Amino acid sequence: MTPVYFGSSGEEAHQNEEPHTFFTEVSSKTYEHYMDYFLEDFNNARQLCTLLRGAQEEDTVIIRINSGGGRFDIAAQIINAMRECVATIIGVIEQECASAATMIFLACDQWQVQPWSEMMIHYASYGAGGKGHEVSSRVASNEKMFPKVFDDIYKNFLSEEEIANVIRGQDIYLTQDEITARLENVVANLKSEEEDNGNEELEEAGECTQVSEDSEES
Repeated sequence: MTPVYFGSSGEEAHQNEEPHTFFTEVSSKTYEHYMDYFLEDFNNARQLCTLLRGAQEEDTVIIRINSGGGRFDIAAQIINAMRECVATIIGVIEQECASAATMIFLACDQWQVQPWSEMMIHYASYGAGGKGHEVSSRVASNEKMFPKVFDDIYKNFLSEEEIANVIRGQDIYLTQDEITARLENVVANLKSEEEDNGNEELEEAGECTQVSEDSEES
């Protein structure tokens, strides 16, 4: 029996026409978020986190930074969403990138540094209220956490000595050229780590595929 095809209008099509083919087209999207504000309002962070968690693997999220920084807890919330994001995240310094904003920038997958950009990195500043022992406990807890945070965020971008100096209270200011040079170092180290991990996986695979010879005589 000769099949009869129907067009999208529901009317009968000619029998010799090709049937309609239905498919889902995969298209990529580019999202831009302007971080031109201080990180003091969770509403801004919530918008960015929603965008990051909703982006698809083929998408690109561009975070354009011109910020003096702000609260660490807000920056941490954004970075957590960035780590869950399956899209490619590009961080762009438009001019100022300071304090907590530097943490968000370095957590991106790729980077762009505009002319006249500058970066400022400093150690955490915080305050605590309450009874004496409560303040003391909070400070002690922060002093355990923040050195680990700084080592995690600024590894490869700052030297170990620079990280130690920042923790002691030194502020670091960087120009566009200095930022770019350090990012090149980060990329080189990441490639080296990937190659090392790849070699280790090949060695492990080789060990697993080795077959012991049968020592029994036939």
